[in-house]
Amino acid sequence: MFKSIYNIYLKNLLVLIILIFISISQAAPSILGGRGLFKVEDAQTEDMGVLSISTYLLGYRAVSPSYYGDLILPNITYTPAKFLELFFWTGRIVQSDFEFPEIWKSSFKSTLHDRMIGGKLSFPLLLVFKIGGKIAYAWPRRMTGFSAIEPKEGMNWTGLVSFKFSDLYGALPNLMINYGENPNLRNYGTGIEIAGSGGSIFVEATTNKDKTGGIFDHFLDNLTITPGFKLNTGQYSYFSGGVALDVKKNSNIPDYTAIIGLTLGGAFLKPLQPKFGIITGTITDVNTGSSLLATITFPDRPKLKPIQSNPQTGVFKAEKVPAGVVVVEVNCNDYQKLVMPIAVEANKINAYDFKLKPLASYGVIAGNIYDASTKKPLEADITFSNTSLPELKSDSLTGSFKIEKVSVGVITVEAKKDGYFSKAATIAVEEGKVTQVDLPLVSSVFKGIFTGKISDKTSGIGLKGTITFPGAMIMPITSDSVTGTFQSEIPIGSYPVTVTAEGFLPFTGIITIEKDKTTESNFELNPTELKTIITGKISDKKTGNGLNAIINFPEVGIAPIKTDSTTGIYRVEIPVGSFLTEVKSEGYITQTAMVVLAKDTALEKNFELVKAGMVITLKGIYFESGKATLKPESYSVLQDAAKILSDNPKIKVEIQGHTDNIGPVAYNQLLSEKRAYAVMDYLVKSLGIAPGRLIAKGYGETKPIASNDTEQERSLNRRVDFVIIE
Repeated sequence: MFKSIYNIYLKNLLVLIILIFISISQAAPSILGGRGLFKVEDAQTEDMGVLSISTYLLGYRAVSPSYYGDLILPNITYTPAKFLELFFWTGRIVQSDFEFPEIWKSSFKSTLHDRMIGGKLSFPLLLVFKIGGKIAYAWPRRMTGFSAIEPKEGMNWTGLVSFKFSDLYGALPNLMINYGENPNLRNYGTGIEIAGSGGSIFVEATTNKDKTGGIFDHFLDNLTITPGFKLNTGQYSYFSGGVALDVKKNSNIPDYTAIIGLTLGGAFLKPLQPKFGIITGTITDVNTGSSLLATITFPDRPKLKPIQSNPQTGVFKAEKVPAGVVVVEVNCNDYQKLVMPIAVEANKINAYDFKLKPLASYGVIAGNIYDASTKKPLEADITFSNTSLPELKSDSLTGSFKIEKVSVGVITVEAKKDGYFSKAATIAVEEGKVTQVDLPLVSSVFKGIFTGKISDKTSGIGLKGTITFPGAMIMPITSDSVTGTFQSEIPIGSYPVTVTAEGFLPFTGIITIEKDKTTESNFELNPTELKTIITGKISDKKTGNGLNAIINFPEVGIAPIKTDSTTGIYRVEIPVGSFLTEVKSEGYITQTAMVVLAKDTALEKNFELVKAGMVITLKGIYFESGKATLKPESYSVLQDAAKILSDNPKIKVEIQGHTDNIGPVAYNQLLSEKRAYAVMDYLVKSLGIAPGRLIAKGYGETKPIASNDTEQERSLNRRVDFVIIE
C-alpha cells in the first residue's frame, strides 16, 4: 500500500518537473497582470516608471492521466504614472499523457495560451486605504480545452480595495479585496499579506460563479485557497511560489496547482525625481557661544522660504532643500551677515553650525583694587578714559570689578579713592578675551624726609631761602638763615620744586619722596648779577616758517622779548640760572620750557609752536605688512612726536591712522584703527605720555591726500597724522 502511494506522489512530482522544463523550453510569462499576489490584485500600483517582466508556471493534473502546465510568458507591466498601471500577458499551454514509470513513452503537445491586455487605476484615499479599478480585454487563441487560467473572451473589470496596514507599522498585515465580472462569470478574491524587508508570505482565496441568481448565491462552490511566498531579489524583482488547493473538490478545478514565478523589474523611462536633503544646525555668537535668533535665507533658491532659529537653543531646520551646492545667508541684529555656500546631500540630514561675529568687536576688563602696602581690598571709583563706558566701583569686600562689552583697542583704566593716590594703567582689550588689570593704590598719608641745603653757587655759603611746591598741597619750606640747611616731612610722591633766595636767581627742578626714606637735595643758586646770552628761533612746527612771537621769563623780572617778525629769531641777555620760559604767538598754543643758563656760556634754544587743528604727518613710521606691529625704525620718529607733547604739556592730540584703497573697506578701517592704537600704546607705555592727552582713531581709506593711481601716491596715503585738537 505504502509503495503504491509513494509511486503515485513520485509520479506526480516527476510530471511537474518535466512540465516546468518543457514549458521553459517553449518560452513565454505571468498570471493576471498588474501588482498583486497570484490572482488577487492590489489596489496600489507599482512605483512610477517601473517596468516589470514576469513569468509564471502553473503545473496541475486535470484529467488523468493528463498533466498540464500553464506558462505565462511574458507578463509585462509598466507604470507610466503614479496612479496608472498597464499590462499585457500571453504564454503557452503544455499537455502530457504520462505512462508511468515508462516516461519515455509519454506524449507531449503544446499550444499558444490566451492573451490579455489592460490597465489599472489607483486612488490612495488615506494613508492605509487604497481603492482602484482594473479593466482588461481578453481573447483566446489556445487549441486545448483546459487551463488553470481561463479568462473569458471580451471585456473584464475588477474593483479593488486594499488596506496597507504595514504603512503604519511594518509588522502589520495588508488586506486586499477584489470583485469583478467578465461576460459569463462573477469573480471574488481576497488576500492577506505579511511583508518584510526580504520578501513576504501570503494566502489568497478566490472563487467565481455564473451571473444567475444573487451576487453571493453559491459563490463558494469553486473556492480555491492559495498559500504562497515572495523572495525579493532586487528592488523590483522577486521569486515567488505557492500551491492552489481546491477546497470543495470541484471536478472542474484541479485538486492542487503548483505555482512558480519570477519577476524582473526596474526603472524604464522613469522621470528624474527631484532630490532633496535637510539642513539643520545651530546659530551662535562666535565669542560667547550664546544662542541667537537669526533669519536664514537662500539667495540662489528663491522658492525656499526664509526660516528662523530658535532664540533659546539657536537650532534651525530647513526641509526639502534641493541637493547640491546651496548658498545660505544668515542675518541677525547687531551681528555681521554671514553668506556661505554649503553642500546638501540628497536624502540626508546635513548638519552645519554657523558662528556670527558681532558688528562691534568686544572684550571684557576685569581686575582688583587693593592697598599697595597691606594688600587689603579697596572700594574705589573706576573710570575709563576716552570711552563712553560708565564709571563703576570695585567691590567693597573683594576689591574686584568687571565690565563687559568693551570695544577692542587701547583703554586707560584709572582707580581713585580718598586718602590714596590715584592709579592708572593703559591696557589693550582683545576681542573675545578677558583683560586682567590690577591697580594697587598707595596711601597719600605716607611720608618721607626731605632734607638738604641752599647755598651760594659762587662761594658755597649757606643761604636763607624758600622751597615751594607748585600745584601740590604742601607747605613751603624755609632753610636756616645761617647754615642754609632744611628738613621737613612731606607725603611720598614726585613734585616740582622752586627754590628762591633774595639776590639770587631762582632754581626749578623735580624731587621724589619715597616712603620711610630720606631724600637729600642741595640747591646752589646763582647771584642775579651774573648774566649770559640766550638766542634762538620761534617757528611753525609744520612749515618751519619763522613766527612773530613774544618770549617771557616770568621768574627773572625782565621785559618780554619780541622775535624778528620775518625770521622769528630772538636774542637776549639774562641772568644765569634755571628759569621757566614762556613763548606766545597769536593763533598758536603757548609753549613753556625750563632753560638752564651757565656763566659765560651762550645758549641756543629754539621753539616750534603748534596750533589747534594743525595736522602733522609723522613721516618714517613703518608697520609690519598687513599688521599693526611697529618696526624698530619707527621709534626715532615717535620720540620726536613725544617731544611735541613734552614741549606743549597742555595740548591734546588725536592720532589718526590712514590707509590706501587696496583691500576691502572694512579691513582697511580696522587696520587703520589698530595702527593708531599701536602708536598711542607706544607713546604711553614706552615714552611716558599721559594717556588722557591722546585719542586714537582710524579713518581707513576715507581721507586720502593723494590719488591711489600709483604705488608712490598710495604710499603717501598710508600714514599716521598728529592732529592738535586743543
